[in-house]
Amino acid sequence: MYTTKTVPGFTLVEILLVIALLGIMAGISIPLYYTFQLRNNLDLVSSSYAHTLRRAQALTRAVDGDISWGVHLTATTTILFKGISFAARQSDFDEISDIPISISHTGLGDVVFTKFTGFPQQIGTTTFTSTDAESRAVAINGKGMVSY
Repeated sequence: MYTTKTVPGFTLVEILLVIALLGIMAGISIPLYYTFQLRNNLDLVSSSYAHTLRRAQALTRAVDGDISWGVHLTATTTILFKGISFAARQSDFDEISDIPISISHTGLGDVVFTKFTGFPQQIGTTTFTSTDAESRAVAINGKGMVSY
């Protein structure tokens, strides 16, 4: 009488099945993560820009340095500056925030606030758009109210 001895372990089919399932899960989750990351970057950039506008307005109302403050946007940065314009700013006081390359913007480039009142000299909307065409708008009205 023969007795077969079973050796514990995994068969090749079981291993291939596990690898295939892991591949399918990765194939589904990676694009979802990328979409989540783009949306998160878009939300962070728009809220950071709104916060920077409010900070410039508060510094201007407080007459910090006896001069106006403003915000300047470039393709890759948001710059809080001290001065009556970006060209005439005191660059030692610049506060720079990066904008991810997956985010572009249209609309206002510079917003400078009037000393004492804190009213913006430029009003309008800045729209931030991600590479998947999702967008967020940050608006500033004549009284300096920032909404996004």
